[in-house]
This record gives sequence, C-alpha cells and structure tokens, in this order.
Amino acid sequence: MVAGGRRKRQKLSDSRRPMSPTEDRLCGLAEMLRSGYDPQYATTFASFVAAGEPVVGLELLCDQLLDDEVGIAPAIFQEIEALSRLMGLEQRYWERLRGRVRNGRAGGPPDP
Repeated sequence: MVAGGRRKRQKLSDSRRPMSPTEDRLCGLAEMLRSGYDPQYATTFASFVAAGEPVVGLELLCDQLLDDEVGIAPAIFQEIEALSRLMGLEQRYWERLRGRVRNGRAGGPPDP
C-alpha cells in the first residue's frame, strides 16, 4: 500500500523497461477484478499479461466471466471493451459480455 490507501501497482512485465500506458491499463484491470470479483479472474488474466499474451488473457477473461454468468460492473465492461478494441481482440469476445453488465453489486447476476 502507498499513501492514501491505494495499492501500489505491480509491474507484470519485464522489470528492466518502463511500463507502457497499455500495460498500465492492463494492470489496472487486473486490480479492478481483484478488488470486486473472485480473485481467480485477476490471477489468470495477470499471468497471461505477464507472459506477454494480453490478448489471450482478455479472450479467456471474457469467456470465464460469461461461462460463470458473472454480473459485470459498467466500469469493468468499459475497460474490457476499450482494451479489447485497442489490442484488436475480435469483437465477439467482449460484445457477448454486454448482456452481463449490471448497475448493482459487482460479481452478482446481471440486472433483469
């Protein structure tokens, strides 16, 4: 933790070079997942990012959230969508999550 109660971001890639803005956002998504969802989603996603396979990590994350019927907070969906577009992920992966977006508690079922 750092001042102000914020958790210091762990760098998931090669520590010998500066983190790119995209890597920073990928790490931020992992943190968002870790703080409001089953930690397996963040752990799996972060391991693919660290291995240099963020697109595979996003694909798998989308599949896991959909398969587990997880309700997704709008902010999480927006970041998944933005990163997916930025990295050229096929639209079918993140677009299927749109129906899982909810306004209530993160990690629960979607709003009816």
